[in-house]
Amino acid sequence: MVIVNVVDRPDANAFRYGYFALCLICIGLGYVGVVTPVMPSTIFFIVALWAAKKSSPELENWLRSNPVCGKALQDWDQHRVISPRAKFIAVTVLWLSLAVSAAFVKSPWVLLILGLTGLLVSLFLLTRKSHPTP
Repeated sequence: MVIVNVVDRPDANAFRYGYFALCLICIGLGYVGVVTPVMPSTIFFIVALWAAKKSSPELENWLRSNPVCGKALQDWDQHRVISPRAKFIAVTVLWLSLAVSAAFVKSPWVLLILGLTGLLVSLFLLTRKSHPTP
């Protein structure tokens, strides 16, 4: 399997614009997640950073220095770590949101999907390192 760097392709500008648009959308969704308890923010900021790396160094620097998400993004990007506080908040909000959703759902299949999703996301978050290894 060959991996092609899109920046080296002749149609790279189209890809850059797409990544830039994705970055802006994810930043917007990330900020919605900051102010609403039922929507995550960190994953949107991580995707935004990834897209910014492929489209705009200025936007990447802005995300890294942003007071809302900059520290968490730097930790994830440099060391693939999630702070214990962020893990606690994420897992707590995840399960509260799933509990509220489950209260309105009658289908056992949907409840099963909600439970499995919560379990898998929780396992992913809780198995990430909390501190960089020396």
